[in-house]
Amino acid sequence: DTLLKLMEDNRDDLIVIVAGYTGKMSKFLATNPGLKSRFNKYLSFQDYSPEQLQKIFIRLCNNGSFKLTDEAEQKLLGIFKILYEVKDETFGNARLARNLFEQTVNNQANRIIALTDITEEL
Repeated sequence: DTLLKLMEDNRDDLIVIVAGYTGKMSKFLATNPGLKSRFNKYLSFQDYSPEQLQKIFIRLCNNGSFKLTDEAEQKLLGIFKILYEVKDETFGNARLARNLFEQTVNNQANRIIALTDITEEL
């Protein structure tokens, strides 16, 4: 009700953008009959493909000065293909790639912390 009043009182000077998962947004708009009629523009974004997720991950690696072997890139693509096949409505898209990248960096740090001779290849 508060949002509706704000939108109505300031309709000439206010833009409200809401974003979320499709099902949850439908529930949100159904909470009040006036909401759906006030949101009349909808944009839907397709999920990234496994190949696009792989490219996002590789870009994160490049930005962090990490290098993947060809074998690692292929394994990564396989992982993204599996995750894409079993996705649900909460599929994380680029967040999935970022989380996997951060987990990979943490795993690498945990692996090399015990080494005495650390090289750039490790």
